[in-house]
This record gives sequence, C-alpha cells and structure tokens, in this order.
Amino acid sequence: MYDNIDFNRLFDNQSELGRSRNLGTFYESRIEEAEAFLGFQLPPSLIAFLKIQNGGLLSDTYTECWLTAIYGIGENKDTPGSIQSVFDEWKNELQCPVIGVPFGETQSAGHDMYYLDYSAVDESGEPRIVLVDNECGNTVRLVANNFREFIGKVYRKENLEGTPAVPDEATAEKEKIAKQLDDINGNVSLCRGGIFLTVVGLLLCLLFKKYILVAVCAVIAVLLFVPERRFSREYDRIKELRERSDGCI
Repeated sequence: MYDNIDFNRLFDNQSELGRSRNLGTFYESRIEEAEAFLGFQLPPSLIAFLKIQNGGLLSDTYTECWLTAIYGIGENKDTPGSIQSVFDEWKNELQCPVIGVPFGETQSAGHDMYYLDYSAVDESGEPRIVLVDNECGNTVRLVANNFREFIGKVYRKENLEGTPAVPDEATAEKEKIAKQLDDINGNVSLCRGGIFLTVVGLLLCLLFKKYILVAVCAVIAVLLFVPERRFSREYDRIKELRERSDGCI
C-alpha cells in the first residue's frame, strides 16, 4: 500500500526527538483495546501505515509542511504521544466535536489537528481526513478522501490546508438533535439539583421546627418539579425520535 513512500525520507528516526515520537513496534493485539477506547474502528490504511511507522516526527525535508508529526498506537491511553492520549485530551479538555480520531500534529502547537472524520466514510470503511481548527470554533476543512491519499499528499508536499467541509443533511440534523438533547438534559439536571437542595433544606427546617420555612421549601420543590417533568418528557420524546430515525438509515 505504501511501496512508493520512502519512510526514511519522510520521518526523522535518527534524532533523539524523532526517536521519541516513534512508539516502536506496532502490536496488532493493541488494536481492539485502542478501538474500544476510541469508539471508532481504525481504517485499514492507517493500520498498514502504523505497522511500518508507529508514529513519528516528520524529517527536516518537510519543514514547510503544516503536518509535523503523526501519532502512533501506544500500550494504553496514558502513553505520551499516542493517538489514545491525544484523543482523550481533544475530546475532554478542548471539547472538540466527536467526529472521529485526531492523529496528526501541526505547526500550530495544538491549536488545530488532522482528524479521521467518520461523518463521511467510503465503501471500504475509510473515513475522510479533515483539519479541525480548535481556535476558530472547531471549523472543519476537508484535506483528503482517506488516510492513504493524505500520506501521498504529505509525501509529495501538496497543500494540506484543505477546503471547507460541509456536512451532509443527515449529519447536520444529527448534530442539531444532539445539541437539543444536551441543552434539555442540562435543564433537567438544574431542576433536579434544585429539588434536591430544597428537600435537604426542608428536612433541616423540620429538624429545627421552622415550619414556615418548611412550607416555603415545599412550594419551591413543587414549582421545580413541574418544569423537571416537562423537560424530562421532552428529552424522552426527542431521544425516541432520534432512535427511530437511526433505525431507518
């Protein structure tokens, strides 16, 4: 698959920094564990690549390339410089869209990242490659149709900035519904938190025989219970519609 790629030319495996970015021998036994953690099935083109070069720093020949390094598969999610550790950071700390797996470091020093984008997958199970800009509202730019094509572009020193990626209508609708569910779930949590605090206050007032405050707490609890039930029903309704829609795809 990569017979036309000179990996010794593409990557720096000689310097101390270069060697540190190469995670060594790629063991296929790690694939299942990595995929379970990531929640995505790694494409064949990436696995074939990692068998040759399990992560690495681009050589000085590619100093003008926006891509600076590709992450490999580590022993676990805590392996520094691994796809797993970067995925965890970009998902939970930087709150990037969960469209796929970040794999490519850039010259921006962490402000944008190349992703395997599973919102568009071809017939052979290969996700497209996009550039996600965390500094600009997680904008997405299409770079290549798959990982193999992406490596070819890198090797030939082609433009890797990409073009604006427009999600299809189905993807856009799913994202809209997901946001609705998140917003409603937030309201439900607020109401339930208020009810819990009010009930605690009510019990304390009973303990100290502050019966007027008991009545006040009871009224507040009832007032919070009404919107909590309304938000909960709305959440269940939208979730059911989403599940029906997914079942029809």
